[in-house]
Amino acid sequence: MANRVTKPFVLEALLDQTGLRERAMQRFCKEVYGLSPKQLFGVTRLNRVRRELLQRDDRSTSIRTLAEKWGVAHLGRFSADYRKLFGELPHETFQRHSDS
Repeated sequence: MANRVTKPFVLEALLDQTGLRERAMQRFCKEVYGLSPKQLFGVTRLNRVRRELLQRDDRSTSIRTLAEKWGVAHLGRFSADYRKLFGELPHETFQRHSDS
């Protein structure tokens, strides 16, 4: 999954990559992570963006560019999902990191 995170989520591609059947993949993700495969994919993507926001020193790369790099298609939904997971908006993460 980690090497597909920049691409759109396609369950069939994930199943082909892992060799699991759909039900087994659903059960594995739910038991191990408490999430569906699609939710896990989204959380992984959000964590990748957050990691870059916390590590970057170059202000010339926009949050939009970072989000698109990691395969985010809908920026409004991205911001809402990011806030739900991390308790702050992407620009707040970057500002907080930049101020420290």
